[in-house]
Amino acid sequence: MPLEEADQARVVELAKRASSAFAESDLGQVQQLYGEVIKLDPIHAAANYWLGYLECREGRPDTGVLYLRTATESALSHAEWLAPDSLVELGMALNTLGQEAEAGEQFATVLQRFPNYADGQLLLAEDLGEDEHLVESAIEACHRGLLVNGQHAGLLKKTAVLLEKEARWDEAADFWGHLAATTSPQANLHVKIGLAWQQHGETTAARKEFEKALDIESDHEAATFALVQLLDEHGEPEAVILRLERLAKAKPDSARVALALANYLRKYERLDEAIDWWKTGLAKEPKWDDSWRDLGLGLEHLNRIDEAVEAYRQAVEAAPDNSENHRYLGSALQDAGQLDEALGEFDRSTELNAENADAHWGRFWVRALRGEFPQAWDDYEWRWKLANRNTPQLDDSTPLWDGGDLSGQTIFLRAEQGYGDTIQAIRYVPQLVELGATVKVGCPPALARLLSAAPGVSEVATGHAGTVTYHCHLAMFSLPQLLGTTLDSIPGKVPYLKAQSQAGLELPQTKGVLRVGLAWHGSGSQNPDRRGVPLELLKPLLEHEKTLFFSLQLGDAAHDPGRAGLDEKIADLSPLMDDFASTATLMEQLDLIITIDTAVAHLAGALGKPTWLLLSATPDWRWMLDRSDSPWYPSMRLFRQAKPGDWSMPLAKLCEELSRTV
Repeated sequence: MPLEEADQARVVELAKRASSAFAESDLGQVQQLYGEVIKLDPIHAAANYWLGYLECREGRPDTGVLYLRTATESALSHAEWLAPDSLVELGMALNTLGQEAEAGEQFATVLQRFPNYADGQLLLAEDLGEDEHLVESAIEACHRGLLVNGQHAGLLKKTAVLLEKEARWDEAADFWGHLAATTSPQANLHVKIGLAWQQHGETTAARKEFEKALDIESDHEAATFALVQLLDEHGEPEAVILRLERLAKAKPDSARVALALANYLRKYERLDEAIDWWKTGLAKEPKWDDSWRDLGLGLEHLNRIDEAVEAYRQAVEAAPDNSENHRYLGSALQDAGQLDEALGEFDRSTELNAENADAHWGRFWVRALRGEFPQAWDDYEWRWKLANRNTPQLDDSTPLWDGGDLSGQTIFLRAEQGYGDTIQAIRYVPQLVELGATVKVGCPPALARLLSAAPGVSEVATGHAGTVTYHCHLAMFSLPQLLGTTLDSIPGKVPYLKAQSQAGLELPQTKGVLRVGLAWHGSGSQNPDRRGVPLELLKPLLEHEKTLFFSLQLGDAAHDPGRAGLDEKIADLSPLMDDFASTATLMEQLDLIITIDTAVAHLAGALGKPTWLLLSATPDWRWMLDRSDSPWYPSMRLFRQAKPGDWSMPLAKLCEELSRTV
């Protein structure tokens, strides 16, 4: 029976209020208002639909079905716009009650009477999915559409994409799988399934899918790349290379494949092969500057410096506004001895990116090698921002010394780098004392006894310095900048450290024999090509008459004489070297120290001992270039390589000089 005009107006008003309450998520109010609508109009389609919807959501599907049956019947007759949603909701409720057959009838009715319903849900999902807050609603829209048409490819794909957006990877994998089952075999879909399983941590399932993709399309790039990543993670390098070589053969014009193969070969330390593949890939795509840098790094590792320079030049040509390209080129030019051009590249790098700490560091290195102090010290301060910084973070609880008045002040100097650096920098303490400061030092335990006796040092702390009181602090190697050190003003008076007598460290007395200390290998963290000489190359040196050799070597290298059958030629002092103080005591009894660039060299120089230092062709900055002496250590002589890796010339000169000395 038609409603009276007043009741009809009341229904319209109540329905509007209910809609507003729904928008505000006031569901109790929604139920109350639609309940009042039904009292006036028991077959009101929208009221019955929403009451049924809410009953189902609140876990009462049996009650929800009653409302939804009325809503569906009414909608099919009077409000067709609501009918498909009502039929779907009724079907969902019937499924929940275990009435699958009747539920299927409702979904079939939607497909029959409203064949575009699934497409509409897809459009709704796409619209909702644009808002990150409505992704769940978009997924729900997809789900409703799939209840009607479970083979709808667009909805299956959209559901998978939305689930990935929500990081529901296992569900996404299932929906990609459903899509794959409804279409002809497609490698791309199996890659999608595999990637989803991989994200979910199911690498075995992922691997199977990537292999399925490759069964469908043997030269599928994405599938191959995804599979080799898993193979690499599971420690199957040969399988990785085999897969990529197969793909490279199938796709000889693909730069991406060639370069990927190069990168894995590098990872597996097959650099010679990697270089060939980098060159192959870059011949096809010369604009990939990052790959030119990879090639340059590989060539540098093999000491093919000139070729590395050319690779970095190509990187610069490909991307001239990339600060890193200029920085890498500058570093290679430095190693090649082309310092003027290297400096220009570092300058260009910092022009493009003023915050490129590595470029500033490279410029410091060049300037220091050329003895351009104090200009170099400004760039040295960028060490704190290096990506691979090996210096500790400075404490900010007290101020850093800025070069101001130190009268009556206590300054705490922190060791920041290696042992040798600390020994080199401790020379500045007397200058601080002259400025009125009390100087305390923080250093590793191995240096504590040695530095506690250094002139001007009032206290030495090891480990955490929380118990040390001071007014300001500074990293030791910031002192040269603040004190305005030039090449001519380096505090080079030696000795500035002294050995302390220590019982049990007396070497046997000898007459007419030169006692020589040897160190041939630096820290394991250092480049062995630059800071290490194979002991076998020192055999001619050990044959000199009236010469006794004593090993000052620590670590695994201390066993080299035994391994080389030279233990009768070199007396091992390592058991007596508990710290640098004991090492200094032993050194003091030697006539000459022959060493590579390691802390032993710095200690010998600080003690004022005659020291012969073997240097690579690309030495550390402090040894500068083309000098046989050191402004840092007046008692030191330098024997330099003529070319990287070749120790023959400096060792020949050293042997000749030893013959004159003995």
